[in-house]
Amino acid sequence: MALLLRKSIITKFHPLSAWYGRLTKNGENCTVLAIEEYPNWFTAQPPRWDFVLICFLISAYLFLGLAVVCDGFCVPAVEKLRNQWHLPYDVTGATLMAGATSAPEFFIHLYATIITKSDMGIGTIMGSAVFNGLAIIGLCGLVAGAGIQLDWWPISRDILWYIFAIAALTAFIYDGRIEWWEATTLIILFVVNTFSLFLDRKLQRAWRKPGRKCVCPCFRPKGEVFDLLDHEVDEDENGEPPFNFCRCPKEGGCCAIFLWILSYPWECIFFLTVPNCKRKLTRKCALLCFLLSIGWIAILTYLLSWMITVIGFNIFVPDSVMGITFLAAGTSIPEMISSYIVARKGYGSMAVCNAIGSNSVDILFCLATPWLIRSLTNYHDPEVNFVDFNSKALYQSTGILFVCILVLYLIFMINRFHLNITLGIFCMSMFICYVVFASLIELNVFFEVNLPNCPLSDQ
Repeated sequence: MALLLRKSIITKFHPLSAWYGRLTKNGENCTVLAIEEYPNWFTAQPPRWDFVLICFLISAYLFLGLAVVCDGFCVPAVEKLRNQWHLPYDVTGATLMAGATSAPEFFIHLYATIITKSDMGIGTIMGSAVFNGLAIIGLCGLVAGAGIQLDWWPISRDILWYIFAIAALTAFIYDGRIEWWEATTLIILFVVNTFSLFLDRKLQRAWRKPGRKCVCPCFRPKGEVFDLLDHEVDEDENGEPPFNFCRCPKEGGCCAIFLWILSYPWECIFFLTVPNCKRKLTRKCALLCFLLSIGWIAILTYLLSWMITVIGFNIFVPDSVMGITFLAAGTSIPEMISSYIVARKGYGSMAVCNAIGSNSVDILFCLATPWLIRSLTNYHDPEVNFVDFNSKALYQSTGILFVCILVLYLIFMINRFHLNITLGIFCMSMFICYVVFASLIELNVFFEVNLPNCPLSDQ
């Protein structure tokens, strides 16, 4: 439901409709086009097929840039920090990696809340949540090969926190607005969640008795759980070497050489702006590499979302449908790439906890922090010291999130927490069903949800 909130917020009864939309010549409320939230470089009356081609090529190259920064900089930095801080892999996925891959949603929501005062950010976060929970975990299952046996504890822990985050959000938006203390409460929950993750090992030792089998067969593993949490991996021996600027790859044939040429500009940019912790001279700069990688992920994802919006606008795909499909996927590409990389390395717990944990980070931190900033900025004015939106659309989104996360956990239980192709296919099928059903809702097939689009404003 990526743009459902922003689209349905402009109702004729909304007291702040001037912030979110315009009136047509007939005096009726309408929905502002998503393309108007971006610079007007590619904004013109559709269809402009030259814009479609240009933006498609730019999108493909931005996708390559995201893959380079995630694979070559962000993931190695996370692995390095994990070894330095002696963190379990599942905790690393739910904290460091989830925080890094949630950077695009945070900056988009910050921009939408503070600058444009629209609900583009919250809609994007809600829309990408289902993609993270179903599509990304499905992809990890497909690339897991023979399968990876997961421990039920970290999956249950992160899903429980995610359900708790959705419940808190639903309770706070009941009156259609967020007060400063409600946003503060969400941030406090985020701090408690993070603190509990770092104490997870102590909690497991207190609650779980070694050698005792679970009463429910759903929690009994099909095979041996190789717990990477207790096996240190030397990333210098097992990791890939850094990019070689002076020698093209000898293996892989013409495709590898072509990819090396395409990646060369990105590698040069990142080499000049991000210290690579895989190189000897900057090996101790893992934290700086991690933080700068987050910045690049945020920039590239914003540009990618812009290009996808232009493509959808010019091929006459409604913004609401684009939101639950391409835009949701666009903002979740860092999660997808990072989870794909670590799943192929055999870190199943990190991959799944990254996908689920990033959703909790989105709700408890990425949503709450801009809300708190805007509320405190106008703290002395009781008429605007809150964030107002249409809660009816948000209830639809949170309802779908509840159903999807419960179905996902049920799938894990039925498969006895075995990440394999079967689970991947089932999750992908569920995501396709969600996209079809949500698209029908967005197109007003079942009931009226979205207002007509406003005419394109003069540029």
